Amino acid sequence: MKQLSKYLFGFVIIVVVACNMQHPSDSTISKNNFSLSDFGRQEYEKIHIAPISVEKKLIIDGKEEAVSMVFDSVSWKKELGILFKNDLNNPAWQEKITVTKGQTSAGNTLETYRMNDDKIALKSVAVEKDSLNHVIVLNIKTGRKNLLSQTEQEYTYEPKRGYSMKSFQRALFMSNHEIYVTANFINKK
Repeated sequence: MKQLSKYLFGFVIIVVVACNMQHPSDSTISKNNFSLSDFGRQEYEKIHIAPISVEKKLIIDGKEEAVSMVFDSVSWKKELGILFKNDLNNPAWQEKITVTKGQTSAGNTLETYRMNDDKIALKSVAVEKDSLNHVIVLNIKTGRKNLLSQTEQEYTYEPKRGYSMKSFQRALFMSNHEIYVTANFINKK
């Protein structure tokens, strides 16, 4: 019985100490990196105020198709989806991001975030901003690689002009696939 009470006492001490340890909360984690999801929400809200027509061109494995369309809210969530899937302020990624800041030849600010972990699909994010701190160009690169396949994607978004997406897939024992999409905003100011 004495041994049981020793173990029980030891267990209680461990539980009390563990419960009193301070764990980082969301408020203590650095959120200094560019927020893709906040930017995506802002763009989504702008689109709802003034619906945008889009001229979209798809090239799939060399075959071209062009269409003009106006997206509904669900379609815009899909079109801007890459912005909501990747969070540069993810606490687990903080030690895995290298940030460089500089200027372009046009005098704009350029922030580049590169991932230092091959296990993370997000590879890099480059954000070009003007003197008023407005995003001019956003470039996101993702990729996955394993023994059987390799996928690479590059997404470029220009708030005043449109966006493009290049995707390349290579799979063992299968033909390679390339997709290139451009979407130009027709009536966006």
